[in-house]
Order: sequence, then C-alpha cells, then structure tokens
Amino acid sequence: MRVSSERTHWLKGLVGFALDGDVSEEIARQEGALASDPGSAKPHFNLGVLHYSQGRVYEAIGEFLMAIELDPSYGRAYRKLGEIYVGLGDYRQAGRYALKAADFGDASLLEAFRRYSAMQAFVNVEVLESEVVEAP
Repeated sequence: MRVSSERTHWLKGLVGFALDGDVSEEIARQEGALASDPGSAKPHFNLGVLHYSQGRVYEAIGEFLMAIELDPSYGRAYRKLGEIYVGLGDYRQAGRYALKAADFGDASLLEAFRRYSAMQAFVNVEVLESEVVEAP
C-alpha cells in the first residue's frame, strides 16, 4: 500500500509540474499578445485567469483591473473579480463586482448571490443595488 501511495504522490507531482509548464507557456503567449497590442483587454483577462489558477490572487486582481481599465464594459472581468473576493471572504466587495458584471451582461455571480442564502447573510443584494456603486 505504501508503494502505491508514493507512486500516486509522485504522479500528482508530475501532473502538477506539467500543468505549471503549460500555464507558464500560456502566460508567455499572453504577454506576447500584450506586447503586440498593449491596449487590448483580453490578454489581461486571460493573464488574470492564468495567475488565479496558479494561486497568485493579487496578480490576478491586478490583471482583471487592468482589463477593466482598458475596457470598462468587460463584464466577465468584473465577475472574475467578484469570484476572487468571494474566495477572500469579502462578500460586500464581491457583491459590488457582481452588480457591475450584471450591468454589462454577466449576471451569473449576482444570480448565485440571490440563490444562496448563506451569501445573503453577508450581502444584501437589494441594498447593494440601491446604492450608487462605482467599483474600482
């Protein structure tokens, strides 16, 4: 049994290493896309997703914010920020980003807030909707 456990651990490490390599290659591709077109929001969004997948939360936040700065109507970027803030336990900020995402056509996170009563305990969506909210 111990040999099987060691092999499983080794295989998980190998798969993780391979995935990290693929992510690193994709990060390099997205950075190349930014070098070619620095005003494009999409590579920043993609970098945010990639950084977040690697646990680099604050780098991801920076990339999503940059995507929004370049394209203030980028609803998916607002949603991803909201999802990150849910993970950080800042449900109020997550709710603000969910509202902004919904304003630009991506209401999935806002719908999740409405569906799950546990989140309602932290964020009163109706109160947020009544506030004049400008997410950074």
